[in-house]
Amino acid sequence: MMENGTNPFWSCYALQEINVHEDNEAYASVDGIVFNNDMSVLCYYPPNKADSTYTIPSSVTTLATNSFNYTKNINSLTLPDTVITLSNECFGHAKIKSIILNDNITVIPRSCFSGSFIEEIVIPDSVEAIEYGAFYNCNNLKNVTIGSGVKTIADSIFQYCDELTAIHYKGTEAQWNEIVIHEENVYLNNMAIHYVTDEMYKDGFESDCETDGHTSGIYCAECELYVTGDTLYAPG
Repeated sequence: MMENGTNPFWSCYALQEINVHEDNEAYASVDGIVFNNDMSVLCYYPPNKADSTYTIPSSVTTLATNSFNYTKNINSLTLPDTVITLSNECFGHAKIKSIILNDNITVIPRSCFSGSFIEEIVIPDSVEAIEYGAFYNCNNLKNVTIGSGVKTIADSIFQYCDELTAIHYKGTEAQWNEIVIHEENVYLNNMAIHYVTDEMYKDGFESDCETDGHTSGIYCAECELYVTGDTLYAPG
């Protein structure tokens, strides 16, 4: 049921854990998080679970629809290489600031991050399609890098991302012009496209009590931003 996008816990934003009975043949729970019975699908992460970090088990290949919807406390998340499928709205309205996608994901699905608190995202070269409203209304999004493997971009992907003024593309202008981009992309069409390469590599720096740091990565001098690598958030 939950794997098919119907979530009986929808709008239960105060949930901290869900425990599945051991005799349930369809679902299982670990640390209050719901999976299908063979642990290949992460079905639902309780929105108010207190942990600020989470490691997705290596058995997981799919994040179900709404699986991390409205999560309040996770700051960042790294997807293991085993995860190959993201589902619609799986990170919708989540307060996650940073997500590291692996190189096995081929589609960013419909409304995947819509309304979330994501601040930066690197879309890997493995991704071929970005679907409708993938980053719709992400008000905190400031830094996006799109890999050179993208072939199609649906409509409204960055609609109402008011802090985002430029896109970093890991390819040439000629490659960008070959992408099939839906005409209803007002925000994207008004953004600058900065073409970045591996030659634009720069060493990172540590965070301190008040200032975020960053690991080494490709650096765009035009934006004065790292476009790959990870933000090291200040503890304060």
